[in-house]
Amino acid sequence: MHVVFVCTGNICRSPMAESLARERHPAPGATFASAGTLGLGDRPMTAEAVQVLDEAGVPAKHHSSRKLDAGLVADADLIYVMEPGHTSWIISRWPEAAGRVHLLDVEGRTIADPYGRPVHAYREARDRIGTALAARASEWTHPPTQR
Repeated sequence: MHVVFVCTGNICRSPMAESLARERHPAPGATFASAGTLGLGDRPMTAEAVQVLDEAGVPAKHHSSRKLDAGLVADADLIYVMEPGHTSWIISRWPEAAGRVHLLDVEGRTIADPYGRPVHAYREARDRIGTALAARASEWTHPPTQR
């Protein structure tokens, strides 16, 4: 089961989701990755994202941002996005992925982008991501039988 988390720049929300999933919700055979809809290319996670992960006891592994591409989409069993615009962006480019793309928040709410905001916005995003991951983890622990 390959799970990909997607946000806009791949420097805040999606790498936090990847780190939190890997640390708190490992599953046999599950792998995690992240990417963004923008092509920022090889940027690290923001210092604030690293700080709030550290506060939660989650190691922030070395990270280089990357843009979501056809290969990542093809390899993904599940793609979780942070806001509805990400869903539209992905499906407009890869319509075959429609059944694999879901808002990370199970209630369908946007997880706001904390970029450029104070550290408390990063904590809020981290906590919302953590709650959503806990609700979604069974989806990669007990994957559907068909793709």
